[in-house]
Amino acid sequence: MEIKISPNLRVVAGRLSNLKDNFLRNALANAMTTIKPEVEGAVKQETPGRGNLRRTIQVTSTVSPKSARLTITGDGRLKYPLKGTKPHIIRPRVRKMLAFVSRDGSLTFARAVNHPGQAANPFVDRAWAIVEPSVRQSLRESGLRAWRELSRFRG
Repeated sequence: MEIKISPNLRVVAGRLSNLKDNFLRNALANAMTTIKPEVEGAVKQETPGRGNLRRTIQVTSTVSPKSARLTITGDGRLKYPLKGTKPHIIRPRVRKMLAFVSRDGSLTFARAVNHPGQAANPFVDRAWAIVEPSVRQSLRESGLRAWRELSRFRG
C-alpha cells in the first residue's frame, strides 16, 4: 500500500508568507515602541510657547508588514505655528470690548485689534532633524535582529 501526500504548495507558501509578515510586523512594532517616546520628546521640546500646545501633542505609530508610520497629532491650534497666519483683525466674541494688558503694563480696552500675523515655524522638521540619526540607527538594529532571527529559523 502506498500513500502519496501532495501538499498544496500555494497554501504552504501563503502560510510561510504570513508567518514572515507577522514576524516583520512584530519587529517593526517593537522598534516603533522604542522610537516613539524619543520623537515625541523632541517634538514637544521644539514646540513654541509655554506649554499649552505642548501638552496636547501626541505621537502614534501604525505598523504594517512592510512599512511603519509615526503620526504627530495635537489640538486644532497645531496648524497655526506650523503653517503661520496672515495679518487679521481680532474682534470680541462675547463682550463688546477686548481687554488686555498693554506693553506698558496698563489695562487697555479696544473694540478690535490688528494682529500682525505669524510666520510659519517648522518645529516638527527641526525635531525630526534632531532625532533622525538615532531613529534610523534603531530601525537598522531592529532590522538586523529580525534578519538574524529569521535566519535562525531557516536552519
